[in-house]
Amino acid sequence: MALRVVQPGSGSVRPLVLVYLLPHDDSAFRFPANVAVVADTGPPQATLDVLQNYYAASVPLLDATLAMLTQQLGATFSPVVIAGFSAGGFAVKRLLTLGGDPDAVVLADATYGTDLTAWTKYAQRAIRGERVFIASHSSNVFMEPNRPSPWRNLRTITGFNLPLGDGPGVAPRPSDAPVTRVPAVMRVGNAIVHSYPDLIHSNQGVVVLPTVLLPEALNLTTKTSEPSRSYWWVAIVGAATGLVGYLWWTKQHTPRRLAYVRNPLPLPGDVGLGRAVEADVVFETCVPVTFRFMHNTDPSPYMQKLFSQDVEPAGVYMIHVPGDHAPPSGWIAGTMHFDCPLILELNLNPDLVYGPLDWKQRLYKTTRKKHLALSKYLLSLGYDGIITVRNGETSEIVDLRPTRTWTRRRPRS
Repeated sequence: MALRVVQPGSGSVRPLVLVYLLPHDDSAFRFPANVAVVADTGPPQATLDVLQNYYAASVPLLDATLAMLTQQLGATFSPVVIAGFSAGGFAVKRLLTLGGDPDAVVLADATYGTDLTAWTKYAQRAIRGERVFIASHSSNVFMEPNRPSPWRNLRTITGFNLPLGDGPGVAPRPSDAPVTRVPAVMRVGNAIVHSYPDLIHSNQGVVVLPTVLLPEALNLTTKTSEPSRSYWWVAIVGAATGLVGYLWWTKQHTPRRLAYVRNPLPLPGDVGLGRAVEADVVFETCVPVTFRFMHNTDPSPYMQKLFSQDVEPAGVYMIHVPGDHAPPSGWIAGTMHFDCPLILELNLNPDLVYGPLDWKQRLYKTTRKKHLALSKYLLSLGYDGIITVRNGETSEIVDLRPTRTWTRRRPRS
């Protein structure tokens, strides 16, 4: 098996992304300069069965691959993220079966086959917060019932009730699959699955893998902890002795894997932050939160200024529904997690729901951005969702993360 260095990275210790079955269009596989990206492209024009046999026979131990790359690039690697697109998932499964223990596993429409043991064990570790498991699937189920689709296997691996699109090409459509018409995300612990309603398998490798899944994996595995107040006192004393201060700094700033610490950039003005405690779930700005949600898959009618839709951010809209309730027709339910939500008062005028002081108008007046531009701006600051509250209870909730791959405004969903 020949591996190609897509990006060498920098530093004596650098993050490594190891991709199996890299798409021919690798233009999006560019990450921060310190990240090393190494890829296998697989044999040319091979079928799924050929690729399965190829990876089963040619994938070496992960430790052997890391040793070879250390010699080639002159560095050691931390964190180590292994990823597979399509049949490249067989290579990832083989590495895990052989005892490989990477920091993160990423699979883009790649959970083919019937032996799910290695993936399932790793996903359960991620659910417990020990590792990171991030996967995606399209709504291609044409191979069923002869073979399980990636969608069906991901349901088995994670236990998540994953949705499918309902377009005419989604056939044979399983009757028990919830419906989604927009990208949906489900998460428990560090296990995250992105569900896509379309049938474009190639987009999973060319777009979703490099722009959604891998950045998410690198973000979760390379967070560092914020210096404590005691650090500053010790650092000042250490500065007088030089060496002592330097050694203390090094110790205190060793990366702590999987630590959920965010430092969002400040918004340019007062947007009216709020807080709520609902069904024992605490909603505070930039405090990680997990909650049950329901999402209406039918796009809302565009009412322009009536509901401030003329300035609202793009994203997937939902509501908090505590408990394990069956969703009504046209809705899907699941578990949602935000690392750094922006909690806003629904309206600063207690007598109105929408109006000049509602949350959408305040965001627009503060940032001078709206729709997709506003969502991408908030993502760039570090926020991954918006949760609106009133009188200590939640109202509208928006998942901003799917908009990372959007290039134009979509009907509100």
